This record gives sequence, C-alpha cells and structure tokens, in this order.
Amino acid sequence: MLDDRSVHEAHPELFHYTSAVGLAGILRSQSLWSTHWQYLNDAGELRHFSERLPSLLKGARLAAAEEFARNRDGFTEWAESQGGIEYLVDVEVQGLVQSFQDSVVCPDPTGQIFEFYVTSFCTPEGSYEEVRSHGLLSMWRCYGNGGYALVFDTVELDRLLREEEQVWSCKIVFGDVGYSCDPSNVLDSRIAALPALGKNFSESMLDSQEAFEVILDPLLDCFIHYKHWAFAEEREVRLTTILNGERMRAVGAEDGSTRLERERHIQCGVPRIHLLEGLGHRLPIKRIIVGPGQHQSARETELRVLLEELKLDIPVVLSNIPLR
Repeated sequence: MLDDRSVHEAHPELFHYTSAVGLAGILRSQSLWSTHWQYLNDAGELRHFSERLPSLLKGARLAAAEEFARNRDGFTEWAESQGGIEYLVDVEVQGLVQSFQDSVVCPDPTGQIFEFYVTSFCTPEGSYEEVRSHGLLSMWRCYGNGGYALVFDTVELDRLLREEEQVWSCKIVFGDVGYSCDPSNVLDSRIAALPALGKNFSESMLDSQEAFEVILDPLLDCFIHYKHWAFAEEREVRLTTILNGERMRAVGAEDGSTRLERERHIQCGVPRIHLLEGLGHRLPIKRIIVGPGQHQSARETELRVLLEELKLDIPVVLSNIPLR
C-alpha cells in the first residue's frame, strides 16, 4: 500500500467513473460490478507485467546464486559445466515466467487456475484540489458527454469488502496501481508485494517449481497492480476479486472440494460478478458527480428522479470542467 498506509488512510475518498447504464445498475442493485480482466479496455496492459517480470527477478536471484557459490565448494565448477551461473539463472527465470504465462495469464479459460474480476477507482490524492469537486478530464472524455462519478467513503467500503470475503469464497485485494514509468522506490511503495517478490525468489532453492510456489502470492499481487505507463494519469486504485478459474473448478469437482462463489453474470458477452449484492447494506456513496458535456442539466434531473425512486439520499453535484 502507498507509504505503508491502508487504502482508506491513503485515500479517504475514491472515484468510480461509469456510464448512465452502469450508474443505474449500481444504484438499483447496490452492488459493485466487477469485470473479468480479459474483457477490460486495458486487458492487454495486465499482461505487460510478464514482460517486466524477468528484470524484476533476475538481479536478486543472480546475487543470491553468486553468494551461494562463494559458500559452497564445487558449486562454481558445476555451474560452469552447465553454462555458467548467469545462464542457469536466466533459464530458471524464463521457466518461471513461462509457468506464470501458462497458468495465470493463459488466454484459454480451461487452462486458467484463477479468474480475476476488477473494479477500478481513481484517487484524487496528489491531484489538483479541483479534481475532488469536478472529476478528471481524461476520465470524462472516456464517457463521451454522458458519464458520472460515484464518490465512495473508503473506510466503509473497505469494511464491506471484508464482510464480502467472509460470506463468499474469494480473495479480495484492494490497493494502488503501480506504473511502468514509476521510479523503483515509488513502484515499491505502491505495490507492497514487489520487494517480497524478489526476496522470496532469491531465497528459494534452485528449483523452478519450488520457486514458483513461494512467490505465487506476491506474484499475483504484483500482476494485478502493475500497468503500462500510458495509464498513469488515472492514478488507479484497483479492487480485484480472485476466484477459482476453470482449471481449479474442474479439480474441485473431481475431489469434492468445490467452493461457494459469486455467480458469474454474462452481460453483453462480458463475464461479471456483483460484489456486495444481497449483503443488506447500502453502498457508501458520499456524492455523485454529473459529468460535463451536453445535456448535463437533463442528466442531473434524470439522476435525481432515479434517486427519489430508490429512496436514496445522495448529494448530486455538477462538474464544471469544459468539455465539448
């Protein structure tokens, strides 16, 4: 987490941008729609982490192997007979990256051991103060004169997500996204698991399977919080729900260890889950910003009618950002 703080300490408020259809669905169901990662607009960028992974792993592993060689008689000679220490580390790192690609980011659903469902937020922290009142221009442009921003109380949202984990079988990860353009110290602060990833791998035995097992948790955490530099302006805080993939569900069906998980909804061909639905709580929405652009007043009126119908007392404000 950023600066070793919890999400709600670092980000007291979080913004979720959505369309009119998405807004109505969220308010009516009092749930967060979470989308399968392969159907996100930036899904290709989630794979970007596997391209960076070799450089993240190699340095610490090479240093550990060289230290091992200095303290183990005969290891250097054996390593040289196999092509050298650096070559062996390269082979191991590439093997681990391939295992990651085959099992975690496998394009074939039947080969996936996990499914990742993502809900994206933006943080106003560190931006101009006006962003807190009026939203982010780049996000409004995504919705073409028809967007809204739901502003969440992060303390209460985090509490509800912990309840979701207790009621349903899932793992929920909530944290800052790190970008490929971030300096190493900033990247380490935004993705808390990143230092652990290199440390666990460097301290594991020289065996790819064991290495993969000890770094799996930090590897997953880093993977779901790492993005290409081109998205850095969004300052995303990502909520990721991890469920069993088809491969693990098939194994569970065979040995009788299936888990009760949220239903997958298919909407317009896109798999989603509805977090917090049915828990009996209202979403902790502090206010709703009506995005700039054409027909803003009409969209405000429509929103107020919907809120009255649903008996939701949520303040509505208008963004004054100029958008043509």
